[in-house]
Amino acid sequence: MQSFSRPALLTALALALAPFPAFAAPVQVAVTDSAGNALPHAVVALVPAAGTSVPAPPPRTVVLDQRKEIFRPHVLVARPGDTLAVRNGDAKKHHSYSFTPMAKFSAEMGPNSPGPEVALPAVGEVAIGCNLHDGMLAYAVVVDAPVAGVTGPEGKVTLEAPAGAYTVRLWHPRGSRWDEPGKLEVAASGASASYSLVVEPKSAEPGAYDDPEQGFPLP
Repeated sequence: MQSFSRPALLTALALALAPFPAFAAPVQVAVTDSAGNALPHAVVALVPAAGTSVPAPPPRTVVLDQRKEIFRPHVLVARPGDTLAVRNGDAKKHHSYSFTPMAKFSAEMGPNSPGPEVALPAVGEVAIGCNLHDGMLAYAVVVDAPVAGVTGPEGKVTLEAPAGAYTVRLWHPRGSRWDEPGKLEVAASGASASYSLVVEPKSAEPGAYDDPEQGFPLP
């Protein structure tokens, strides 16, 4: 009969008793403005309630590109500990910058060249512009939530979240603050929800953050 050492037996027992990992289910969220119009570029964050276990995602690098004098994407979501990599995929020079204290940077980039990698250490909104093209504007929104995403052209986003209870948090560049429209219960099969967010009227003039190639209307 094969014998096992005590440490090996304890390790096997711990693995056997460990809880199974939480399986994520699709969560479809639609966001509109107060007039019922689809709201692209809205950040949707799900904050787990007590008793809902969601593994913390590992640190990652989020990429902000520049093409045809447009930051792509206009809004991206990150978490504390992530890194923002700025790139210039344009055929012209750019000078990207941010005055946001936690992620302040200034970098000149030639055509089709990499730029700085900026640490995102804390929760907050990082506004990013271009010194050479005043209309260019982007936001890196850093959230302390394990589940988050940004709505697409139709004002919708599909997230992946384990079953449980969550507080929903919403943010938009034309909003004045974070909004918490309510709670969301995610079943094992998933969930869907719609929310409305009060935002300022959008400009009548096209801006350099308009991205028709990807189907986005003016934010």
